[in-house]
Amino acid sequence: MSVEMSVDMNVVLIGPPGAGKGTQSELLSKKFGIVHISTGEMFRRAVEVGDELGQKVRNIMLSGTLVPDEIVVQLIKRRLSEPDTKAGFILDGFPRTLAQAEALDRILGSSEYQVIHINTAQNESEHRLSKRSRLDDAEDVVDARIESYESQTRPVLKYYADKGLLKDINGNQTIEKVFSDICRVLMSENGDSKKPQRD
Repeated sequence: MSVEMSVDMNVVLIGPPGAGKGTQSELLSKKFGIVHISTGEMFRRAVEVGDELGQKVRNIMLSGTLVPDEIVVQLIKRRLSEPDTKAGFILDGFPRTLAQAEALDRILGSSEYQVIHINTAQNESEHRLSKRSRLDDAEDVVDARIESYESQTRPVLKYYADKGLLKDINGNQTIEKVFSDICRVLMSENGDSKKPQRD
């Protein structure tokens, strides 16, 4: 991977289905040299394996509901313990519930992190999702995913806003403009005095 610059930072990307979290995470990973951790990709890989857990995840994805907190937290905790996360990471698709947000704080301990909300209108999200053909992008599943986001992930935004961590980005713009806005926020918040101290 060609890295444009190396900056230690932990980033949480939050946004509705179709907001472009995966695309932006990949761009940020390349720019800053930090690992992109996608829960959606973890789930799809589990489905491909086809074991008992994979079948359970597949059924959940087809229903459009969220994977239970205990499964997601276990996967994330294990992933964040791997060596490639020490220089920083981007979490894409986690946390999606208040319980997951609280669990992340327990996992990270005193580590600092930044939360970016890609604020995207529902009609824009639906339009983008209609162009894709993933397992969890059928129209009825999309509706259920958006409903789950509104009911379960909206409280996460308040949780981070109350902690003073939430930065709002207009997600209805082009990929390039959204990326530029995210980079500006991250760089302004990531001065030398705010870099996490790592062993």
